[in-house]
Amino acid sequence: MFALRFAALLLILGSLLYLHGRQDAAAPLRRVDLDLLYAYPTTAAAAHALSLSLTTPLGRAHLGPSWSAPRTLASGDVAVIGLHRRSLFELEFDSVQEREIVLRCAAPQSRQARPRAVVNLNGKRIGVLRLTGHLAETRFRLPADAQRAGANTVELVNPKLGSIARRRHRRHSENERIACTHLTVDVPANTVVEATPRPQLITDAAGIHFPPGASLTWFADLGRAAAIELLLVSATSADAPVTLRVTGRDARQREHVTTLTDDTAISFDLSPLGEQIVAITLMNSGRDTMILKSGTLTSVEPPSPPRPARRPAGPAPTFILLFLVDTLRADHLGTYGYDRDTSPHIDALAKEALVFENVVAQSSWTTPAVASILTGVNPETHGAEHLSERMRTNIPSLAAELQSAGWRTGAFVTNTNARGELGFARGFDTHQLLPENTDSPGVSPSADALIERALAWIDKTPPLKTFLYLHASDPHGPYNPEPPFRDRFAPGDASAGLRASPDPLALFRKQPRLHTEANSDLLIARYDEEIAYTDSAFGRLRDELQARGLWEDALIVFTSDHGEEFHDHGHFGHGRTLYGEQLDVPLVLRIPGTDPARVPELARQIDIAPTILEAAGLTPPATMEGRSLLAAGPARIARSRSFLGNTDTRARTHGRQRHIRKRDGDGHITYEAYDLAPDPTEQSSLTANDPILRDWIRQTFALERLAAATKRRPEDTPREIEIDAATRVRLQALGYLEED
Repeated sequence: MFALRFAALLLILGSLLYLHGRQDAAAPLRRVDLDLLYAYPTTAAAAHALSLSLTTPLGRAHLGPSWSAPRTLASGDVAVIGLHRRSLFELEFDSVQEREIVLRCAAPQSRQARPRAVVNLNGKRIGVLRLTGHLAETRFRLPADAQRAGANTVELVNPKLGSIARRRHRRHSENERIACTHLTVDVPANTVVEATPRPQLITDAAGIHFPPGASLTWFADLGRAAAIELLLVSATSADAPVTLRVTGRDARQREHVTTLTDDTAISFDLSPLGEQIVAITLMNSGRDTMILKSGTLTSVEPPSPPRPARRPAGPAPTFILLFLVDTLRADHLGTYGYDRDTSPHIDALAKEALVFENVVAQSSWTTPAVASILTGVNPETHGAEHLSERMRTNIPSLAAELQSAGWRTGAFVTNTNARGELGFARGFDTHQLLPENTDSPGVSPSADALIERALAWIDKTPPLKTFLYLHASDPHGPYNPEPPFRDRFAPGDASAGLRASPDPLALFRKQPRLHTEANSDLLIARYDEEIAYTDSAFGRLRDELQARGLWEDALIVFTSDHGEEFHDHGHFGHGRTLYGEQLDVPLVLRIPGTDPARVPELARQIDIAPTILEAAGLTPPATMEGRSLLAAGPARIARSRSFLGNTDTRARTHGRQRHIRKRDGDGHITYEAYDLAPDPTEQSSLTANDPILRDWIRQTFALERLAAATKRRPEDTPREIEIDAATRVRLQALGYLEED
């Protein structure tokens, strides 16, 4: 009897636990979308008066990409070091007025008695920074006529560091770096202070202080059933009225007015405003200072069934091929809808593979993009963002993970921007940059030569588990296909001189008279002919691997580092913008035991390394920022960045939305937004007449920079490399030095 009662009790308890688990599984998800105190540095009020230690995450969030991570000087001080000729601070002002900036800098290893650096504000010279071997403060006036309402750039131009194209005396110039520790921006003491008071973050008091009349605005993307949750207190314990106003892009508003007593908690339902981007303004309407002690935007979303995982049914592969075609945009392949027959062999692979239809590159030029593919992290994390900087070594890599698991690893590349000294050789038993024709600088070895070298390596190595990375560069300029592919797609009415040119793109750029529609079509035709040649070489590689018994059970990954622009946005080439023609790349993934399918969800280059590791039966390192494409999970956000010359462009792609932040060579910063469903070619930015959307994008990029600076680890070793004369010639021929 007791046994029956005990069994019944266990059954009841089991049922309750099962129902509780079911209830938890179906419970709505409550998440914090925005922490108002954390986001304070991105607000307009925070930029009004800054006092930053440049070695802290908050300080580093205001640094351009031309600074090192914190380093310890011989004096024991911790500083950031200007790595390049132009080192930037990025500031945002909500108004234009007289300000001054104080910099605490030094030239700790200078061989000169009084080294100097020119200081520019938004491209206008405002003074000269006279440096000594010891840290010292220098004060400059920021004239109102050189400021902008919005983004501003303070630039230190180091005359002792020539551009990469002209740099010759590297050993001498390495001792002429600028080291800085602090930056302060404030209104000069003799300037009339604005009538409107401003909030101030006081960290030791754990809150944002609002003097009487002060207001502060944040921007947020509302989730479902979103709510603002605030904890406020009056600094003097007197009653203080406070107003919370939320304004949507559609001009709808909600306002909440309350009176503070002691600690006052506010939960303000925002669901009537719907799922849109809003401006959140908090105002002190009283006569006493109030303190925002905590504030969050929370959202509640109903559970959604997870996307099913795609697990391979067969055993783990013993041969992995990563075949990367340089400068290949996805929409010039048949499997992605192109009407020219450029890719029959790639299209055949696609029919037996997973084809990812929406793949976003992490950069629009080779070094940062390929580094993201091989490490599974974004460019800001791996650090290979400039022509003269190599990858950080304190991050994992695909090749190193496979090598440590007993795989033999080989890489054969044809682009100098993926050479071993930049960090790409790490984890490879063999890594070779194929030599180019000395008579044709910038002309990469052919895909056939690449395949010959790889097959010879395969044939002379023992039959072990093998990872092979091949990097073909034929579609990269100068667009000079050989017969029988030459003239396969060329229009007959193009210029005869351009048709005969071995470098039609360079000739087209130099002679404006050639800028006709027919000649533009010829450039596209030459590009497509190079793709057709590469496709033919890929078909030959497939035959050779089949003959060796390596193809059938192999994991095949076909992709590209970035695309190419053909006047889609007014230019030719790549590397300086982040629109779809340069970011949308192919990804075809053939995994034995996995059914072919077309995958519409967004994928990223940083997802490739963890996907390969999972398919190989290995666990991807937790520090990889990408996520296996075989695993279920939430929607991805793709972050992209290009830093060449004096430009710095960032993009954020989420679903069919793309937001872009541009900083041009003069330091001017603009924000763009595109809805890719009605505007797939990104011709009409939505920010021109939508200030709330523009300011939300500005805040979003600022938050991402703050988060990246917060988690960035110290440099393990110096990463700047010397560019020798031969490499400089190759880079010049490839078009990478023209603006540096």
